[in-house]
Amino acid sequence: MEINTFWKIILKSIGLWLLVNCIYTIPQFVSSFSFTNGVANTKGLVIVIIANLIVMILLLLIIRVFLFKTDWLINLLELEKSFNQHKIDIAISKSTTLSIVVIIISAITFLQSLPVLVQELFQFSKQGERIFNYLDTPWIIYHFIRAVASYLAMTNSKPIVKWIIKNETEQDINES
Repeated sequence: MEINTFWKIILKSIGLWLLVNCIYTIPQFVSSFSFTNGVANTKGLVIVIIANLIVMILLLLIIRVFLFKTDWLINLLELEKSFNQHKIDIAISKSTTLSIVVIIISAITFLQSLPVLVQELFQFSKQGERIFNYLDTPWIIYHFIRAVASYLAMTNSKPIVKWIIKNETEQDINES
């Protein structure tokens, strides 16, 4: 494996991890629209919306760079310069390595979300309320979707890897 390929795998792994953790920002984005005493402060709300949009755009740009502009990032950070050798003796393909990374990240996300989902469901069952009246229903839905999505990503890593490799190839063609 060449040093460049090694760094691509590492950077794409970081990009996938950021993409998975990007899901955390969605509930935080929504929860930032809280009002004090039921009165909306228009100026404060506009600032919150603008700040949230800036953060989301920056996060998506960073994810795009890590997943699809890895060559540019490697050159920018000069990651290949400190190596004396041009190859590392590892015989694993890029797609296999990315599959392993997708499975590991998905498994970690699944293992993080499942206990929280069970805890939320337990709290809900203790309340004795209807699901529509329960205040933490959005969090139950969020953790359920997160657990299911991470499970599906973990068990179906090949389409995700194909999508990443395809988009990387398209990015390279568009830049040429």
